[in-house]
Amino acid sequence: MKTRLLLVAAILATALMPVSASAEPALTVGVAYDIGGRGDRSFNDASHAGLEKAQKQFDFELVPVVTDGSSADREKRIRSLIAKNCDPIIAIGSGY
Repeated sequence: MKTRLLLVAAILATALMPVSASAEPALTVGVAYDIGGRGDRSFNDASHAGLEKAQKQFDFELVPVVTDGSSADREKRIRSLIAKNCDPIIAIGSGY
């Protein structure tokens, strides 16, 4: 009887163990940078620095896009992030 209980406990413990660290991140964050993208020494760079820090702490995939500035392109970039199953999507800049 004790052997069976130990076996059941071992099976349950194994089944409830967390998934290994090599698994893909569960969260995919899309970021739509404003005109110029990274390297602008302003909002885009500051946002990227914060996202990198958060990424190290919370382990998520980051999918970046950069707009050319037109309204149509901004919409196209956001839709491309939606198509890539990004959730949440962060839009940088006042044009969004």
